[in-house]
Amino acid sequence: EEREGTDAAERSKMTVADRLKICFARAQEKRALTSMETMHQCAPYECVLVLALFSRLALEPKFKKMLYDNALSPLLGCVCTGFWAEAREAAATLANLLWAPDVDYERLVCWLKFDGSRCITVDAANVLLPIKAGEPKPVDIGQGMYSSMWGVEFGTGSCLTLHPDGLKTYNVPGLLTTASSDGHFQANVTESISLAGRAAGSQPFEGTKLFLDDWCKQMKNVWILNDFYMIGNDSAAGGRKPFGMMADFRIYARSLPDDQVKGMVVATNTEDHPDRIARRLASMDAATVLAQRLDVPDTAAECLRALGSLATLSSQRAKIFNVCGRKLTQLMDSPLPMVQRQAKRLINNLA
Repeated sequence: EEREGTDAAERSKMTVADRLKICFARAQEKRALTSMETMHQCAPYECVLVLALFSRLALEPKFKKMLYDNALSPLLGCVCTGFWAEAREAAATLANLLWAPDVDYERLVCWLKFDGSRCITVDAANVLLPIKAGEPKPVDIGQGMYSSMWGVEFGTGSCLTLHPDGLKTYNVPGLLTTASSDGHFQANVTESISLAGRAAGSQPFEGTKLFLDDWCKQMKNVWILNDFYMIGNDSAAGGRKPFGMMADFRIYARSLPDDQVKGMVVATNTEDHPDRIARRLASMDAATVLAQRLDVPDTAAECLRALGSLATLSSQRAKIFNVCGRKLTQLMDSPLPMVQRQAKRLINNLA
């Protein structure tokens, strides 16, 4: 940044758009910033360490709001103009913020919106990689939830497997918390979340509540097994037990207060959905920023992971493909498994 004539005070006032211009200029000149060039103006190695700590904190529900309120713009700026290791850790922090969102301790561990005709296997909680069997039928145009195309019907022999070993909300898989360089997605658990048996607030209840619109049935000391494997038509029953349309399917790792459940019933739009982090990043042109750092493999893997999570917003899918579609098709054939896997996940979420 020295060649642009900017000192520390001026750099602190730069917006993401200003930094994006510098990023474009460097790309046109085919000039990659190195850590040695930055050492006389900043502390690149210390910065990488701090960003790595931020990326871990971003997985914890209690830190998501703090980073949401204070760090999104600096993180995007670091992706724009930092050297490759800084950009990698900044992108990893953004991707981890989008894991099990949102900013109010939602602890959302599965969110199948079914918000498009081909977006059947997209988990907007960015925790799972569901596997489709059969051909679920998308809702007709104009007949879906939220006056849109949200909805799918699992007909004969069609279903989604959430996780091969089942999803347990107290033992959440961490396969999408890092762009691992291993041969397979990591199967480790990065966070153990307890599913409380007592509802929050002033309505303690031991058992299960079944809601249907504004009707509620309380079943005291009756519990649903905390092991979610499949939705749709179970092959064990011959795949012949259809149950109609489904949209906006969520699994939380906590008990929900009655008023929150009732609020979901009467919702007519998506304004209160737990994707404020993704929407804020979209408004800050995060897709364009992340698409500029797909040159170095380590950085590309984390940027692709963040882009894959951002692609759970239907409004961002066309934009993401527009800014990096050609590069994405090349990265799908990368010899590096960590890049190839994240590129294929992004393509799946864009479809």
